[in-house]
Amino acid sequence: MIFIQTVQSHKFLPTIEKINTTFTYHRASLNRDEYSYMCDATNMTTPDIIWTNQGKFNRLEFYLKASLDDTYVFSRNPRPLPSYISTVQFGIVSATASGSHMKLNNKGGYYKAKRDTLKCPNLFNTNRNTNISCYLNTSYIIQFDSGDRYMVLFSLSTGGYRNLTNGQRHYRQNTYNTIKTENSMELHFDYEDPIHCIEDSSCISGEVPFLLRHDVTNVNSCTSFINTD
Repeated sequence: MIFIQTVQSHKFLPTIEKINTTFTYHRASLNRDEYSYMCDATNMTTPDIIWTNQGKFNRLEFYLKASLDDTYVFSRNPRPLPSYISTVQFGIVSATASGSHMKLNNKGGYYKAKRDTLKCPNLFNTNRNTNISCYLNTSYIIQFDSGDRYMVLFSLSTGGYRNLTNGQRHYRQNTYNTIKTENSMELHFDYEDPIHCIEDSSCISGEVPFLLRHDVTNVNSCTSFINTD
């Protein structure tokens, strides 16, 4: 019989050391990558958002590296394990990358046109890991429309179990409830030509419509456009 133990402290969450997604268009006839974009949400608490005006991608690659210091976690209790606990195992038990293709609906909102979830292999409650380096890839051949978004959610869960004894005999196993940490990134597609406020007379008085930070005859051009949608 298996009983559930609850672990709630954020101290039991894994550390995400690296997390990114690469979108690539590969031309098979020439055996070369035409272009690629990387979203990297390492050390970020909000989604990493990349804008592109490229409409075709056919390779998606996901990379995740994470760890959990189980010695540090369980060393908070200086006492040895009670005699009725024979084994404690705790670590990363699940890691997934979920990709969602979002499209605009006729009301100005978004709907989910397609969703795929890839799982890092060989992770489950009875085979936890304290260090993972997971590379996942998939082919997704589609023409993205302007306004589309492709959203990637990485999710990691920690869990495990403990075996209890009654005297010298195995009594039962407690499985820890998993706790989860997540991080995300998005690729936004925009093929529309920019419209400046001068074109529709919406500029605010006193604003400079075109700004050069430095003289372009002396340094490389660094421009910014104000009030451009």
